Amino acid sequence: MRTRLGANIPPGFIIAELENAAERAVVLQAEGAYDAAIAARNAQSLPDTQESARDTYRTAYTTLDTTLENDVDLFFGGPTPTGPDLLIYPNQQEAERLSRERARINTLMTSFEANLATANSRSPQALLDEVESTTRQVQAFVNQLASAANARDSRVTATQTVGLASARTDVNGILSSVATARATLRTSTVSVTAGADASIKQALGSLRGAQAALEKTFVRAPIGGQVNFLPIRVGDYVTGLQHVATVAQNG
Repeated sequence: MRTRLGANIPPGFIIAELENAAERAVVLQAEGAYDAAIAARNAQSLPDTQESARDTYRTAYTTLDTTLENDVDLFFGGPTPTGPDLLIYPNQQEAERLSRERARINTLMTSFEANLATANSRSPQALLDEVESTTRQVQAFVNQLASAANARDSRVTATQTVGLASARTDVNGILSSVATARATLRTSTVSVTAGADASIKQALGSLRGAQAALEKTFVRAPIGGQVNFLPIRVGDYVTGLQHVATVAQNG
């Protein structure tokens, strides 16, 4: 019993409740399942696809570093105040520009190497964005170098031409690997998230059902007013449709 004869109660007030230990236990169990589903979604991880993305990041550094050293640097010699000396012969202004750009690419790769140590703690998506940005800058530089090599009187050698082709192939291969890793990560994320959301909805449905069953054990006041009739006491047995209370707005 939640009230007494003569008491004033608001609408919806629980006048009494039927024995409902079983219903309460079901609600408690459903709440636990719902909380567990939410926790599982929040802690959801994609270890395989995430590690694959990180591997793509690390491999891209190794490939770019090797490509620059073995293929691109066939076009460059010793250091100058602006950067490494360009060995082919475009105009002086273009030579200085490519020399400065090679020095900038070297700084970019130094930063890339430093970031390898923190790859495991960073977002796989951020890693793929970074490596794509770096690779596209190298790709643009290789294209500029190709334009200079194709200029008249550039005196490009056969070895340099082969190296340039190899560099282009390697850069395009990295970009292809990044695109594949990105697509795989996106697909896996959507799949896992959809599964987690479905589990949460299922758990929430069970919780709502348990709460509805518990609600049926409550005898609520349909209106606010004074309790004028209350023949039941704690421990009484009641049947369906039995008159257990009267609430009225007296006067």
